[in-house]
Amino acid sequence: MSESLIMIVQSIAEPVSWFLVHSLWLGAVIAIVLAGAQSVLRRHSPQVRYVVAIAALLLITPVSISMVTYHMLTHNSAGGSTAMDYGQTSTVPHAHGQSTAAADTETGFFSSLPEIGVSKYTSASFWIFLLWLVGISVVSLYHLLGWRRARHLLHIGSSPVPTEWQRRFEEIRRRTGIAWSVKLLKSTTVKVPCVVGWIKPTILIPLSAFSGLGVAELEMILAHELAHVRRHDVLINYLQTTIETLLFFNPFVWWISRQIRTEREHCCDDLAVGFCGDRLGYARALANLEDLCHVRPHLASAVDGTSLVKRIHRLTGSTRQARRWPGFGAMSAFSLVAILALSLSLFAAFNPSDVTAQVEVNVKYQEEPDDLHGRWGIEPSRYGLHLTMIFGSRGRSGFTLHPEDLVGLSEGMDVVFKLERDAGTFFFEGEIEIDGDNYYGEGECHFRSNPDYTDEMRDLGYRVRSTREAFRLALHDVNLEFAQGISDAGYDGLSLERLVEMHIHQVTPEFINGLNKLGYRDLSVDKLVEMRIHRATVEYIEELHELGYSNLDPDEIVEMRIHRVDTEYIREFSDLGMRHLSPSKLVEMSIHRVTPSYVRELSELGYKNLRPDKLVEMSIHRVDPGYIRELAEIGLDDIDPSKLIEMRIHRVEPSYVRKLKGLGYDRVDPNDLVAMSIHNVTISFIEDLIERGYDDLSPDELVEFRIHGIERMSRWRRDSD
Repeated sequence: MSESLIMIVQSIAEPVSWFLVHSLWLGAVIAIVLAGAQSVLRRHSPQVRYVVAIAALLLITPVSISMVTYHMLTHNSAGGSTAMDYGQTSTVPHAHGQSTAAADTETGFFSSLPEIGVSKYTSASFWIFLLWLVGISVVSLYHLLGWRRARHLLHIGSSPVPTEWQRRFEEIRRRTGIAWSVKLLKSTTVKVPCVVGWIKPTILIPLSAFSGLGVAELEMILAHELAHVRRHDVLINYLQTTIETLLFFNPFVWWISRQIRTEREHCCDDLAVGFCGDRLGYARALANLEDLCHVRPHLASAVDGTSLVKRIHRLTGSTRQARRWPGFGAMSAFSLVAILALSLSLFAAFNPSDVTAQVEVNVKYQEEPDDLHGRWGIEPSRYGLHLTMIFGSRGRSGFTLHPEDLVGLSEGMDVVFKLERDAGTFFFEGEIEIDGDNYYGEGECHFRSNPDYTDEMRDLGYRVRSTREAFRLALHDVNLEFAQGISDAGYDGLSLERLVEMHIHQVTPEFINGLNKLGYRDLSVDKLVEMRIHRATVEYIEELHELGYSNLDPDEIVEMRIHRVDTEYIREFSDLGMRHLSPSKLVEMSIHRVTPSYVRELSELGYKNLRPDKLVEMSIHRVDPGYIRELAEIGLDDIDPSKLIEMRIHRVEPSYVRKLKGLGYDRVDPNDLVAMSIHNVTISFIEDLIERGYDDLSPDELVEFRIHGIERMSRWRRDSD
């Protein structure tokens, strides 16, 4: 892993690690409060306890994030370097006029990181973060496989229920107040009834339930599953699974989630009892279902792990007083130990005791009160060397430079060199190692603003109020020449943010003046930036003018550039006789992949002088040259383009036509092919007719047989005879 990547991971790992710590102890507190609330609410309805448990689960993540955010904000307001700042990505020209990348990203919010090399950022938070990523990857894979298995249940070993049961099911659905469609299937693969899907829910019932349960009992079970659908429990379960995945290490999250699932089943049990009006009868139905599933009483569980025996005891009023949260004490002890170990490791990582690791000011650099301080690292780059700087809350910045851009750069253990910008100077102290053309190093860096630059910028109408603002201007190398040129081009009175934005996107004075010469004057800064982002260059616009596309609106130029309508694309269509196409038509053709090569191939197949609209329609519906050639090979040539589109729309494939020929249908008209495809006259259907003795049917008769059914048409023919 490269040093720069490790630094990025480290800056993310610190807040994430503190989030994990907070979620542990908050989970413990919330779980204890929930246990007490459940005890107080034991005489209330399960729905009340269910809502309270969901609220407890949902509280853990936002409260943990709030605590981390509060920590960041309080340190930031105190002037420390522990707060994170949002970064930007920009393009910074270096001394040789080449464009290089400077990316400001977030840094960590702990200022006392161990003073070790960038390549050695292996604090506790770094490894905790990586282990957490591995954990959520494994848990996510487990849940994904479970979701796939659930979806497969709809297609493997499942079939529609008998008509009588479908009628009963629809009646129960209406009586339970569900207005939307719910599918019912019997299954040979599931052991207990379950609901699959939320948007299009399907209830799967074990095949054994239809033979092993009475009619009334099975209706009660169906009412229970429909209660899950009515309450949108599948959606809530998705949310639970997401939180369990993110906080997989937290036993209190799993315990709270277990309480939610328990109360959910109780809620659905009560709804089912309300439907049937027979509490004991429903309890007997659950007991009989348990017997069918071949589950021993002391280990009987529903699909989601809820104890079936406890549910039966609750319904019959025979629940014994027992601890409502077994194992809770063990979990508490485990979590408290984990919290203590994790907190100590993070404290050791973020607050090193080695005071000698603090920044020492080199005598060659004289600190001034307004200077900014940070750290730097250098590593080889494809185009020279890559310099990375971290200035506390101001973020991480990266440059690709040439060695000669850094004044005084040399090999040694105690080297001082600098990077000069108009807005200020970056000073670097540390160790440099040179291996051929490759440079490696790290150390301390400092930034000092240039007061002369501040004065001259004020004369141009730009107020640089602080060292922080000068730092940002120096970071992006917004020099006086650029600021003067932008002002001379008529864009004076801009904010510093606007000036930096224009520099980042290379909205140079030369670019503005070039647009002015082409008649594009007084464009807004946003429009100039948009044109530069999408490479609507002066050269591109000049080429469009040469091709006859003058006086285009800037929005049209940008749209053409976005959709890859370059001048070569226009020239090739012109060579094919398609001249003076409108910009909107060119964009539409490019969007739908109507390329010059596509038009040439169609022309070679006899489809010449097609209108652009027809070409777009053909491309949209995949009427490609390969499709036309395949049809021609089986005797279907010179087909009208509109008919080809119709055939494509109705999935008339060459393979289908070949099989028809094999069955004796050698000369089928395209219109007949479309009609046969529309009415699903499949090869197997025709083969079935041939086996029944109908081997001389015309395409129209095949369609009639498909529409009216084989048996009905057979009787009609016998009657006619």
